[in-house]
Amino acid sequence: MTLRPKRLYLARRNPSLTREGFPERWMRHGALSASFQAQQGFANIFRYLLCPALPGPSGEAAEDGPDGIGMLFFRDEAARDRHHASAAQRAAMEADEDATFAERVNRTSLFAVEQVALDGPLTPFLAVTVLRRRPAVSAPDFAAWWSEAHAPTVLRAAPALRRLVGNWPMPDGHGELQADCIEELWFASREEMRRTLAAAAFAATREALMRRCDVATRLECEVRVLHDADPEPA
Repeated sequence: MTLRPKRLYLARRNPSLTREGFPERWMRHGALSASFQAQQGFANIFRYLLCPALPGPSGEAAEDGPDGIGMLFFRDEAARDRHHASAAQRAAMEADEDATFAERVNRTSLFAVEQVALDGPLTPFLAVTVLRRRPAVSAPDFAAWWSEAHAPTVLRAAPALRRLVGNWPMPDGHGELQADCIEELWFASREEMRRTLAAAAFAATREALMRRCDVATRLECEVRVLHDADPEPA
């Protein structure tokens, strides 16, 4: 089976950008990256998503929180090393990162492997939770509990869920984002997402989760697809 790394990074906007104006600037940055991949025939990546954070139900967003999460899916392990391999492409991307983000992507990212607990479509809305396990819980025990107990409970408690994914950091993550799991919950509409997250049955699944880990970051996002194609056969 082919191991397909996935890069996730928390995006924090350059202080010169407003929260409202950031998604458009981020899309321009993503388009630049995608243009380099297009020159290579998308030989290295098969999916590229930018997910700007939505404001809360009150219409406000936390000023100190991330402005979204980016996801880049590689075809195999070698592909991530070939990604923007030329010095000219790296220089162009870093210069554009400096104009777009508060800090370089390497500072806010990790490489992970997906565990898809519910395989469904890429829907327009996404709830992301960055989790850090408690010291008393070992990494293998946490991963086994998430797979065998937590994910099935979430699926029962959230019938509106269209896709459920756990992202598990690779040993050589090549990034500085500290996480033991990044959980993705995908929904067809913002209303379904908000209704599910507020439901008592779903809250009970969060309580069980919090006995084993802490939440480092929680985001509700709108999904923007820059590129999506079936990967090569495993």
